[in-house]
Amino acid sequence: MIYKEIKALLVVLVITLCFTTGNELLALSNNQQKDTKQTNTLTPEQRRDAMKKKREERVSGVSTDSYEEILKNPENAKRLSLRNKNLKEIPADLSTLVNLEYLDLTNNDLSDLPSFLANFKNLKELKLESNRFTNIPAVVFKITTLEKLNFSGNTIVNISQDIKSLTNLKSLNLNKNKLSSLPSQISELKLLNELQVNNNDLTEIPAGLKGCTTLTVLDLGYNKITSLSANLFLLKNLSVLVLSNNPFKSIPNEINELTRLNLLDISSCSITSLPTEFSELKSLKKLNLSSNNIESLPESFAKLNIKQLDLSNNQRLPYNLDKLTKIASLDISKNNLMVIPEYLKNFESLQSLDASNNKIKEIGSALSNCKTLSKLILSDNDISSIPESFGNCSSLETINLNNNNLTEFPKALLKLSGLKIIMMSKNQLKNVPSEIGGLDNLKILFLSDNPISKDEKEKIIKALPKIRVTL
Repeated sequence: MIYKEIKALLVVLVITLCFTTGNELLALSNNQQKDTKQTNTLTPEQRRDAMKKKREERVSGVSTDSYEEILKNPENAKRLSLRNKNLKEIPADLSTLVNLEYLDLTNNDLSDLPSFLANFKNLKELKLESNRFTNIPAVVFKITTLEKLNFSGNTIVNISQDIKSLTNLKSLNLNKNKLSSLPSQISELKLLNELQVNNNDLTEIPAGLKGCTTLTVLDLGYNKITSLSANLFLLKNLSVLVLSNNPFKSIPNEINELTRLNLLDISSCSITSLPTEFSELKSLKKLNLSSNNIESLPESFAKLNIKQLDLSNNQRLPYNLDKLTKIASLDISKNNLMVIPEYLKNFESLQSLDASNNKIKEIGSALSNCKTLSKLILSDNDISSIPESFGNCSSLETINLNNNNLTEFPKALLKLSGLKIIMMSKNQLKNVPSEIGGLDNLKILFLSDNPISKDEKEKIIKALPKIRVTL
């Protein structure tokens, strides 16, 4: 009897202890995971806003909610972001932050700036993109410590000659404005190494650029430039040159003067050929020739060490492309191709190939020796089968076969153990072989818009619990 009473008492004691300990642990867990729970209860829109806010804080180096706190110790403030605040004017109390080095006023409703900014003797970076400026306020030219200035996404129609006073300026972004010219005084910016003026109304290469010999990055894309003047080829230190979406029709022989050029984008122009001198660009690694009408490449083109070439949307491929066997990334999409060029089997360094949006029905053996190929895009074609030899592409990690005419899952893919992403949406597949579970590295499988039955879909999802499957 006593034994039973003692046993019952012990049971009650154990339950009480477990309950108490459990509550304490639960309270501790709740405290530790408070932020996580709050995040999990947010709506998708709130989560996006929270993530956006954190990104802004990382960019600015200061919390976007801490403006009032900053004003309590203005002499210590170095960085400030007031982006996305719908400001129509700068707060007057900002005048006390004279030690700021970074000021971000992106995406507001500003059309002018206060004169007190001239007192910011340490300011190095000023961001005013996406506001309502029609010109650069005069006070900006008095902040002679500026190294980076961004006025992109406004409606600026002209730049004052006073820009010459910004002698420390290294980066100037004037993208997406209404500029038809640049002042000649821009040549006096002797430290300028990055200039972006895309999406404007320039009709010629600005003459003042000839003095900007320190430029390494120049973006003049999406303008109305009809010819490339000699001023451009005096910029011997250029490593990045973007001239895309301009109506000029030829590349002058003087292009060979840009011996340090690493990236050249002359896409969406009206180019039909390249000069022989083009092959003297020994530093060129990335070349974008998309959306032109180039029929052939210079015979000496093969001497170049180009790693990334974009020839998409040319309606046809240059007949002598087969000489460029050192290419690592090749885009030949939108060229009305009926087959994958056989000569690609000689491209022993090829890592990425985009042959989408063509009229390809068969892959053939062109890729059977591409053992370095890791990414292959063949979407929007008319491919109905994949040859067994494709299984030799042992380095393949991503394959996109969306919107083709496949009726069976290609067995060759089951041999590619390194595959991480398979995209086969919009085909005629009815099932997926169970062997796909043997692809240990597979993370994503897209199979939407295929005639797969409901039962088969459930079977696929159950067989691939660790894989993100879209059906």
